[in-house]
Amino acid sequence: MGHLTETAIFAQWFHSDEQPMYARWADGEVDLIWSEPGSRKVEWAIEVKWSDRYYDHPGELNSL
Repeated sequence: MGHLTETAIFAQWFHSDEQPMYARWADGEVDLIWSEPGSRKVEWAIEVKWSDRYYDHPGELNSL
């Protein structure tokens, strides 16, 4: 269900002028990020999770 949830949320952004991107670093990844074109500064970031586990363990979202 997690992959389906990520795909559904990402698909909704195709109707917007803002085109989010996926970010991956050596120590993790973030599902959706957005920055101004030509800028390296991330304006917002979203990590999509199907589980509520991270509500009780927010430290496990270090890549975000």
